Amino acid sequence: MYSNYSFSHELFYKGWALKENQKIRTPMKRIIPEVKELLECMFHTGTANPRQKMSAKEMRDELLRRGHEGEINLDDIPKESTISNWITTFSRK
Repeated sequence: MYSNYSFSHELFYKGWALKENQKIRTPMKRIIPEVKELLECMFHTGTANPRQKMSAKEMRDELLRRGHEGEINLDDIPKESTISNWITTFSRK
């Protein structure tokens, strides 16, 4: 019983919870509604016609194309891994 207490006591040092000792995380960037709407459209197109199903890379390439055409801001285009995670979450709904 005492060994668990001493182990947990070693994990935390004095002042570990103070704001100045916390690691700074960059704020999480959310997918903006306009991009999310485009992703949903691409996803549903692939659901309706399996031959037109797009991978996360293909979806990102399409978003980049639209970004270069000025339809959406290039800074608002998520990474391929973010799109992949979005597909997984959206397909569960």
